[in-house]
Amino acid sequence: MKVLVTGAAGFLGSRLVEVLVDKKYQVKALVRQQSNKTLLEKLPIEIFTGDLADKESLNGIMEGVDTVIHAGATTFGTFEEQKRGTIDGTRYMLDLAIEAGVKKFIYISSLVVYDMNSIPKNSLINESFELERHPEMAGPYAYTKTKSEQIVQEYIKNTDMPITIVRPGLIYGARRNMFFPHLGFSALGGRIILKIGCEKKLLPMTYIYNTCEVIIRLLHHDKGNGRIYNIIDPKTITYSQYLKYYLRAVGLKSIVIPIPFSMLKLAGFVFEQLNKLPKLRGKFGLTRYRLNTKFKKVRYDGSLVLKELKWYPELSMDESLERAFHVDK
Repeated sequence: MKVLVTGAAGFLGSRLVEVLVDKKYQVKALVRQQSNKTLLEKLPIEIFTGDLADKESLNGIMEGVDTVIHAGATTFGTFEEQKRGTIDGTRYMLDLAIEAGVKKFIYISSLVVYDMNSIPKNSLINESFELERHPEMAGPYAYTKTKSEQIVQEYIKNTDMPITIVRPGLIYGARRNMFFPHLGFSALGGRIILKIGCEKKLLPMTYIYNTCEVIIRLLHHDKGNGRIYNIIDPKTITYSQYLKYYLRAVGLKSIVIPIPFSMLKLAGFVFEQLNKLPKLRGKFGLTRYRLNTKFKKVRYDGSLVLKELKWYPELSMDESLERAFHVDK
């Protein structure tokens, strides 16, 4: 089987390529011209240079490909650039895959697509919950991922190509910043941390190798065609527990200042009012809507894919965190 991985220079994409190669798959990796290819060039893979935002640059990308893992997205640049790279790019990949007769298409979505502002506090969120109804209010990343998934769901309904959607949680592992935005705000090189007051909220974390293992298993899971799966480690950890682990693992003696969520929402309200002023219109991204999207106290159910695949992670969360901080490279 030859697998095309888009976003192959990114954190998830590069690890997917490595694991696929270890499992003896043939791999074609899509990367942008300006991407760092150092790690990929050491692997026995085919590197295809193109840009998801430019359909012409993708000519020939599906040649010889059996399956696609579409992990690519544009997470930087202007709002229009992100829309082209993520939304238009997803449609391009779907059309090209259908034209080439690809046997399986896995789309990497995100938990940010859930409609947090209508979900009750303390809910257990499974795959049946509604998509974000006002993605334009949730920020560029949430907007582009939600719109992209809506497109993928349309193709599931209206085409015969086998498509599976996965929504990974916070993917952790080496080669990435392990201080997640969900923890709060870091200043002065991490010496001061403003911690959002959601200490008992569970972080929906998923270890990078668990995430890759599930995605690759889904390549062969025909019952998953047309289905959606959350990918989250079975063991959970709270904000407070993870922050303590993080500070100990990186050797920081930080001053941690708790910020009540109510105070942050008050600041969001103030910024909303400032955004209404002609000279400041749209200058502030911190709004109550976005705060709810990121910090609302909910839980995520990742059991469906584990039950259907009859699989459970080999490593405990403690072992995975140890590898992420101290063993993996």
